[in-house]
Amino acid sequence: MIFFSDRNKARTKNRTAFRPSLGESSLEERVVMAAGAAQVSAAAATANAGLTAAQVRAAYHTALRNATRTIRNFVNGQSAQLFANGTPTADQVNAFKAQIAGAINATAFNLSSQAALLPNSANLVAGIQNSLLGSGRNSLLSRLDTALQNNRNLSTATRLQNAIGNGITNTILGTRASQNRFFNSTPLNRLSVDANGNQIPLQQFLGSQAMNQFTNSLGAFASAFPNVANSMIFPNGTGNGATADPALVRAFNQQATNAIGTITAQLGNNLSLFPNSGLVSSQLNPILFGSGTGSGANTGILSSLQNLQFGSTDFNNNVSTLFNNGFTSLTTPLNSFLGLQGQSNATLPTNGFTSIFGPNFTSSNFQGGFNNGFASTGNTGFIGFGTAPTGFDNNFGLGFNNFNTNLNNSFGFNFPTLGTSNNGGQIGTGVGNTVAGNFPGAGSTTTGGTGFTGGNFFV
Repeated sequence: MIFFSDRNKARTKNRTAFRPSLGESSLEERVVMAAGAAQVSAAAATANAGLTAAQVRAAYHTALRNATRTIRNFVNGQSAQLFANGTPTADQVNAFKAQIAGAINATAFNLSSQAALLPNSANLVAGIQNSLLGSGRNSLLSRLDTALQNNRNLSTATRLQNAIGNGITNTILGTRASQNRFFNSTPLNRLSVDANGNQIPLQQFLGSQAMNQFTNSLGAFASAFPNVANSMIFPNGTGNGATADPALVRAFNQQATNAIGTITAQLGNNLSLFPNSGLVSSQLNPILFGSGTGSGANTGILSSLQNLQFGSTDFNNNVSTLFNNGFTSLTTPLNSFLGLQGQSNATLPTNGFTSIFGPNFTSSNFQGGFNNGFASTGNTGFIGFGTAPTGFDNNFGLGFNNFNTNLNNSFGFNFPTLGTSNNGGQIGTGVGNTVAGNFPGAGSTTTGGTGFTGGNFFV
């Protein structure tokens, strides 16, 4: 999530600038479709345009059932591994607990993102987060802790699965009740208005919020990318003649992959609320990750990021250009699918980012600052991307990222395998040569930079 400045202040300063928002925004500030890109089928756009309040409610109930099944399957898989070699040790149980906590955090992130698309949903979002992550004894994290304190539950994988499964069921039942109360008491159609108070279709409201969340998340990652690279990879500057260590390059690229995995999991979950979402996912995949082989292949945004010339004098500008060109390509199928129109020449925001999580879940006191992007106090970051705080349990991040990987696979987002060569033209390196980003509209990086001198990587 993204933890940043006061959007009201930004709104006063520049009323017509593009601004991401989780709760409100003007239709005049939407991104525009790029000319010439592939279009989603008219049938899908038409189906989405006519969504009723009843259909939206059913979609959210389905999403909650899917989330329940996904977290339960994750727990069952990890429990089986925990007992694979007999009774687990205390260290193994602690690692298991951290991984499950990471998966619960990912669940809260994605359910909160979905709920935030709805009008007047602030209380619903807060309730979801408290029910999953709160300190109360009935939260899912507390139920997990209670289950692991019972030695009987630690005697077999089946008993542990049942104990945690019961906690999941009871927690989700409470969340389902809150969801029902929200839909019973909230006039969705009447509250679906633009920033000027004009009534708009419910689907248009939801689609606008989905686009805003995606812009917010991608913009936050784009803003964090050069800062993390420069501070973590080159703490002593780039003019010392250091030689790049391929292992460190791959580690940093894995960081970027994890960050994009968070963005695509959020996007995929939001799109799943709309009919025929698989159609647009198939169009996004090559722009994000590439398709084909050989010199003429579309390498996608992720591969192009990994082939940037880290440490070059134009690094920050190259990062900005790459992200903005990719953003334009991505908004074309997204806007078409969601039936949105918008502002031409839109670029990603560089400030004013909002957080999907409440303040009690973004401080350094919660999971070592994980939800603040591993940034130190007063700084900003992107979740899972940056330097982990001292004492942070990497098993938490492993659980979060693995959970989102499972979701991304189900949405049809196919991440490439990182390369192992230190050739600048290969995925996973980004040093030594000028490398072109081959997705539509991408520019080239410039030669420069020499290597990595260190960095505490979260992988």
